[in-house]
Amino acid sequence: MKLKASLLLSAILASAVLAGCGGGGGSDTISSPPAAVATVPPPTIANSVGSLIAYMQNLIATATNDTSEPIDINNLQLATDDMAEPSAI
Repeated sequence: MKLKASLLLSAILASAVLAGCGGGGGSDTISSPPAAVATVPPPTIANSVGSLIAYMQNLIATATNDTSEPIDINNLQLATDDMAEPSAI
């Protein structure tokens, strides 16, 4: 009987010690803030389709996350070129 009690006590203590060891210690790394992106598109994108495509590619590469500020496109004048080949964004 004494052996069973000591084994039970040992099992409970081992469980308590192992439960205390687990847990999220977290990470010590500090994330850098996202790059600042202008909330108003530059006026140069009205000059050519190439500059518009370059702006969109940069915007997608640097500012596509849930915490980005929205880009105001209400008064935006986009360049058009009916003779240019389609470009991937």
